[in-house]
Amino acid sequence: MNTQYAPRFGPIRGRAGRAMAQASGCEVKEVLGDQALAVGVLDCD
Repeated sequence: MNTQYAPRFGPIRGRAGRAMAQASGCEVKEVLGDQALAVGVLDCD
């Protein structure tokens, strides 16, 4: 969840990736999507 008003995806991409890595325990290879929905490509080897 991000309560920031009308954020651009570029600045939040890194934060989304770090959150995905922390939640999944996997390395995040790529973060795709937009402000409404971010999807991570994970490497869980």
